[in-house]
Amino acid sequence: MYPITIIDNFFQEPDRIVEQSKQFEFKKTDGRWPGYRTDLLGDIHPDLNRFIAEKIGRLFYFDKIVDWRLYSCFQKCPARHEDQWHPKNRGWVHVDGTVDFGGIVFLDKNPVEDTGTSIYRLKYGHHIVDDEANDVKYRHHREEDVPDDIFVKAYNRCHDDFDETVNVENVYNRMMLFNNQTYHGVQTYGTMDTDDRLTIAFFGMFHSFEQTPPLQRL
Repeated sequence: MYPITIIDNFFQEPDRIVEQSKQFEFKKTDGRWPGYRTDLLGDIHPDLNRFIAEKIGRLFYFDKIVDWRLYSCFQKCPARHEDQWHPKNRGWVHVDGTVDFGGIVFLDKNPVEDTGTSIYRLKYGHHIVDDEANDVKYRHHREEDVPDDIFVKAYNRCHDDFDETVNVENVYNRMMLFNNQTYHGVQTYGTMDTDDRLTIAFFGMFHSFEQTPPLQRL
């Protein structure tokens, strides 16, 4: 397992990374995530994808990375409600359970306050994925019309199972990484009169090291 990790000044020249993001098409979601994503950087910008993977690997391992998988992309998320703290303008608590770790690099040069990512813990020791609530979430992510009362009820049904424990602010060029069992969610997507929230989202796994993952060495 990997510890929650925050690294500021992740890229040496982040302005150039932001400029590169403008070269690619941002595509509408199928509902599984909010906003718009590019194709995987491994396909459209393999050098950048490899740079991110190797830099993350060097945070945790001294030996050469023998085998790795990193799935990364640029992501834009616009505000979805005039009230910044309305549930329609907030992320859903979830885990990235099919990989070893996930994370983001914040790329808003002048970020709106409270647009970072929070870490949560289970309030009651358990959480069941609610298919009905997930359907509401996916419809909203696809920009379908979901009445506020139905959305808020589904959102609260999910979030009432969690307590926020860590609030990580959106800081330009900050990288945040968490393991596949860490519940997390976006604080808010900002305000209607500001630019879309820009990040690099990544998910990955490392294999064939002489060393085990960090938390397994303790």
